[in-house]
Amino acid sequence: MKDFIIPLPNATNCSIRHRQPEYITFFTPKPSAYTKHRLWHNAYHNEIFDLYQIYMRKMNLKFPKNDINWKDIRIYNDFSRFLYRCSSKYIVEQE
Repeated sequence: MKDFIIPLPNATNCSIRHRQPEYITFFTPKPSAYTKHRLWHNAYHNEIFDLYQIYMRKMNLKFPKNDINWKDIRIYNDFSRFLYRCSSKYIVEQE
């Protein structure tokens, strides 16, 4: 295991020593579970739309004078692509 030090801001001579594990700490899906963006988007459409609504409300509250056209499908598609790039690209099998 590799050691690395995490400095703590606003603290004098203080840091945390952390040991990084040598194994992967997340679930790695089977290669067949990886998908293209459109298939992923269709599978998680409701969840993406809910997140989009939350994001839209937060942005409108934080920046009330913005003139973003939230009904523009390009903004929604870009938001979906952003989520896809940050996701595991894994589609959970429906039971």
